[in-house]
Amino acid sequence: MLAGAVAPSFAHPHYVGGCGSRAHPTSARGAHGAPIDGGDSIAMSLHWAMPEAECASGPFGIGQQPSPARLAALLSSLSLPGASYAPSSRLVLALACGEDGVPCEVLVTASSGAFEEHGVWNSEPALSSRGTKCDGRRIVVSRSDVSTHLLLWRAPPEDNGAVVFNATVSAGESSRFLRAAPLAAFPAAGLAPPLVPPSCGAAPAEGGGEGGDRGEKGDGVPTVLWLHAAASLLSFLILFPIAALCARYGRPSPQPGCTAATSATSASTPAAPPRRKPAWLVSHAGLAAGGGVLALAGLAAVELHKLRGSHPHLASPHARWGAAGLALAAAQLCSGLLRPAPVASSRRAWRLFHLSCGAGCLA
Repeated sequence: MLAGAVAPSFAHPHYVGGCGSRAHPTSARGAHGAPIDGGDSIAMSLHWAMPEAECASGPFGIGQQPSPARLAALLSSLSLPGASYAPSSRLVLALACGEDGVPCEVLVTASSGAFEEHGVWNSEPALSSRGTKCDGRRIVVSRSDVSTHLLLWRAPPEDNGAVVFNATVSAGESSRFLRAAPLAAFPAAGLAPPLVPPSCGAAPAEGGGEGGDRGEKGDGVPTVLWLHAAASLLSFLILFPIAALCARYGRPSPQPGCTAATSATSASTPAAPPRRKPAWLVSHAGLAAGGGVLALAGLAAVELHKLRGSHPHLASPHARWGAAGLALAAAQLCSGLLRPAPVASSRRAWRLFHLSCGAGCLA
């Protein structure tokens, strides 16, 4: 398919709307070149799925993919004979992105039947936006950290006839689209799933392989992304806004003439002992510092995710806006540490910079 040196990244093959053949791109889109034939390197095959009553979390009753060797054994033991499908059954369409194990994102259409809805991350439960359209005959998986996608599919009745699957894959943010050879499957009555151990095909406890060492929660979403989301929400939606409210409404307003009177009497009045910092300032600084710590924790979590999955930096509007917010938050916190004295000549410029960074961080 593609050379193994191509770095996996977020690369979406679903630039085109519509159903059936109209769902697949036929020309260059964004940074992607026009589609080319992926040849035999992109393989699609049909397999049995475990009964829902026994194994509800994933196509084979697994929350994350096992090692490549274990997955190959599962696919082999649950394969369907030839180019056939069992009518009105719950099956799995396995799509392998290539022999080199390069992760990819996929768009698959079926002429009949319906793919199950598990979100664009193809996880259980579905915690992301919808991945299916066209009454289930079109599915998009934006999960770019696996090289074999397992798609649950409800087969049509026997009298439906042949079902044709088409797929477009993308393995890099600037790579060409690749089209898989169509897979035609025909109904075959009397097929029965093989006996599978009660383990539902679960991966060994030591994990390994795809998804085995990413620390996932079992629903397809990495734990580090949950930590990133939680830390970022707490810092930018709770602590930083409350810190700004403390500075805006907790500080007493200066009385007219107060500064002039203070200047006139300062020469004849002995210096007063240093006062304790006002409560609003202590609260403002403490909340802002706590938000900064959580923002750094969120940054560390998403950086760990990118390093584990070789994901690119600043490849989406979300990432770029997040980087800008972090930069403004860092500037605002650092300026707070460099706060000049109230009578300093730089106080006015400092206050304008400090307020601007805080407002931009919350915008």
